[in-house]
Amino acid sequence: MIITIKDGVQNGQFQDRQEYYGQRRSLAGKLVMPFTKRLRAKQVLALMQAKQRHLDIGCGDGFFLKLSPCRERYGLDELYGETFSNHLDFPDAFFDYVTMLAVVEHLDDVPASFAEVRRVLKPGGAFILTTPKKQADSILRVVAKEVEHIHQQYFDRESLAALARDDFTLVHYGTFLLGLNQVFLLESK
Repeated sequence: MIITIKDGVQNGQFQDRQEYYGQRRSLAGKLVMPFTKRLRAKQVLALMQAKQRHLDIGCGDGFFLKLSPCRERYGLDELYGETFSNHLDFPDAFFDYVTMLAVVEHLDDVPASFAEVRRVLKPGGAFILTTPKKQADSILRVVAKEVEHIHQQYFDRESLAALARDDFTLVHYGTFLLGLNQVFLLESK
């Protein structure tokens, strides 16, 4: 199921992720996650303006998607049976924004994922993502119970820009949360 919000009307229900994440988080993680979720959303919202369509891949409980300034908002998450395996059931050049907040580090095939995001973005559309730095790994191991769910890979400004260079131009890069998290704004070519 794809969760949609069009003109303020929501199709589908967001699920509470507390139980889902509660199994994967230590007590410290359960306390820190709401704070980091809000801080991550604040960083990304500062890069957005009101437009037509927004897709949030890995939308979770819909917290960020509900804050989006776009008229039509779509969310995908494994919690709702929607996985992103390098194919999105949307037409070419459909979205003004695609976001991935703390998702890219979990993907198996990042180049193919980026190409698919580029396909569904309008020319000049924005792909905004956040990801932790490698230096955050030791902290993440404290807040996670299941180490195998920690990130498959880490990126820095140079490596992510290199991965994106065929499809996107890096327009903005910043760090937050004591410099351990990064935000990227990539514009589709």
